[in-house]
Amino acid sequence: QAFSSEAACAAPKMAPMKKLHSRNPTSGQYRKLDYSRVKTIKGTKYDRTILKAADVAVKGDGRISVEDSKMICQACRPTEDGRSTYSDIEKATMAYVRKNYKFTPAADKFVREFIAKMAAKQASRTKAKKDAKVAEDKMTLAKVGGLLTSYLKMFRGKIFGRA
Repeated sequence: QAFSSEAACAAPKMAPMKKLHSRNPTSGQYRKLDYSRVKTIKGTKYDRTILKAADVAVKGDGRISVEDSKMICQACRPTEDGRSTYSDIEKATMAYVRKNYKFTPAADKFVREFIAKMAAKQASRTKAKKDAKVAEDKMTLAKVGGLLTSYLKMFRGKIFGRA
């Protein structure tokens, strides 16, 4: 058997990156992930996409690495621009995943920091929206108050004969 120097110098092949796919069960074709689907386990509803990401992540050595946890975080929060929120079902699902799946210490830290960061962003957006609503309500009350004052002046003038 011949020994090739090229084969000896070649870097070892890395395992392919795990990906979260959704396929049609009958045709096998890829389909768009449905982030609103739920899976009921022992009477509790969980987010199906996060559970599927966790199942894909543990393939191999049975633990969830930092790279795998990024996939789970992507399933949990598909966009970081504020269009996706962290619902109660997703909170329960992440608690279930952290309890029932084995994470590396670095991956566990990454997930917790990601959720904390996204929750802080969501809280600031909620507060800003609430503050904007309060300011809008104050402005509306000021306009209504001004209108009421002018109507009262007008009616007083008509009742008491003032022009």
